[in-house]
Amino acid sequence: MRALVLCGALAAAHPAAAGETSPAEPLYSETSPRFGADVNAYLTMRGTALGFDFETPVSELQFIKVGSGYGAAVRVTVVFRGPGDHQAGGDVWEDRFVVKTFAATREAGSRVRFHRDFSLGAGDYKIDVTLEDLNGGRTSKARGRVKVPAFGAGALGLGDLQFGYCGADSSFSLLPSRKFEANLEAFCVKGAVYDRRSDDSLRSYQLKYVVSGEVGDDLVKGDTTVTLGRGGEFYLHPNVRDLFLGAYAISVEVKEGSRSWRTARTFEVETLNLPRGQNYSTVVEILSYVATDQEYAELKKAQTDSTRAAEWEAFWLRRDPTPDTARNEAMLDFFRRVRYANNHFSGQTVSGWRTDQGHVYIRFGAPDQIEDRPATYYDPPFQIWSYFATNQRFVFADREGFGRYELVSGNLDR
Repeated sequence: MRALVLCGALAAAHPAAAGETSPAEPLYSETSPRFGADVNAYLTMRGTALGFDFETPVSELQFIKVGSGYGAAVRVTVVFRGPGDHQAGGDVWEDRFVVKTFAATREAGSRVRFHRDFSLGAGDYKIDVTLEDLNGGRTSKARGRVKVPAFGAGALGLGDLQFGYCGADSSFSLLPSRKFEANLEAFCVKGAVYDRRSDDSLRSYQLKYVVSGEVGDDLVKGDTTVTLGRGGEFYLHPNVRDLFLGAYAISVEVKEGSRSWRTARTFEVETLNLPRGQNYSTVVEILSYVATDQEYAELKKAQTDSTRAAEWEAFWLRRDPTPDTARNEAMLDFFRRVRYANNHFSGQTVSGWRTDQGHVYIRFGAPDQIEDRPATYYDPPFQIWSYFATNQRFVFADREGFGRYELVSGNLDR
């Protein structure tokens, strides 16, 4: 057994990723042990390949007492499938880790990380990832897709983007899950420009980037010029520190003369900073769904950043189920509900959180049962949401026939 390196990569960095408008999304397991993985197609002067990065929280693994401390053991299986579902590549590997104390097995920020490279030609692939906790006997899986782009002679290529944190010492810490829970000031994107020209001279390339939200609105823009050889890495530091919880995308375009290449990748923010400006007023209005009258009044009348921060922190601290940790699960769950409501119940002129269905969903979460009743000659379509644990039922009617369901039965009083 070897000592576990906490929060650090267990393999050397690989060439930066590549792809033209790559559709690849990060992979997440739906069951425990939880893990995140990212697949990055990258270009070389000889062809294309795939880099695979994997991470799982240390706290997800079962540790047992060993002579020098506490040990965990995992097996990771990766399978790539091409046309006809035929296996095109993959690997299986096992590893064992040791930490000195039991407390180290539960450190929230500690991760086990792996990296592997695979040689695959241009094309579309399915990917299956399996994590086995050999001590705990548990298995989790994730599936996804990745596109390896063609890269011909004389072409200009841009690597798939990798996400992580950049330190003051110019270090780069990879985040395969692309989920940012904190420290947005250090948000960093790594990429590479590949140029299959015949000479090795340095050239200047124009880079433009745009960070957009879930509805396609441009939030952050920037551009820079980099001078690189035929294959050189670059780092971008978009100012995303004010982004709220949600899904975002960054697209980057490289140009040199008449040649260009564009790539885009998604990432998520789970950092819940204090909303500012109009965002604060909007969020306070949403919080009225769960706040007491006194709490709502205090949040609403706060005018300065300091008083708003104090009221915000106090409001969520009262609801934090694990106040001894940095992660406030109640806050995350609430704003995930807001995000779901906006994605599923929005109309042409109203945000999802303002609808009756959005209100119920944000306050009570997903219903245990949804029953759809079609329209009759006398009645409009109905949708009935049932919550078994609290014995509540909400009935919504689409009176206008345009999918705008209004609450017609159910109690939203506190």
